Amino acid sequence: IWNQPTWFLSALTFSNLTMPTFVLPQVAQLTKGGLQKLFMALTGISLLQKVSYSETARFHSSKEHPVDGKVMHPLIWNLTRFHPFWALMEMTMGIVAARHVMLDTEEDKKKPKMNPIWLFLAAYASLGLRLTQFDFNDAIVRGVLFVPIFTKFLTAMHR
Repeated sequence: IWNQPTWFLSALTFSNLTMPTFVLPQVAQLTKGGLQKLFMALTGISLLQKVSYSETARFHSSKEHPVDGKVMHPLIWNLTRFHPFWALMEMTMGIVAARHVMLDTEEDKKKPKMNPIWLFLAAYASLGLRLTQFDFNDAIVRGVLFVPIFTKFLTAMHR
């Protein structure tokens, strides 16, 4: 049976199998500047993928789960949400954020810090964009706003 849970588990398995050999050694070699560039590049690629999906499938928030119950192009949606390559990219974003915190110097630790509650509130407020007239879908809001802001929140909490 090839359904959403199996798609998710196969993508997660692929990501976990590639982490120790392909991703972690490469991320461990990067400087803080390199980590920031990689995080921005991964966010940009995620945005391109999700915008491409949204425009190809004409998936926008008002049509994602219409009132009549029809779900448009669920196969394309599953490829977007559960594809092993995209799951690997999103997991790599988390690893990059964790590594960035690990490389903090004493000077970085002395810098004034923003209260993380504002990042938390901004991340969850970004989900409200699905309700606006701009008609952003879940994939775009999560990939472009929620994940980067929530990642900043988590790194601020660790610092």
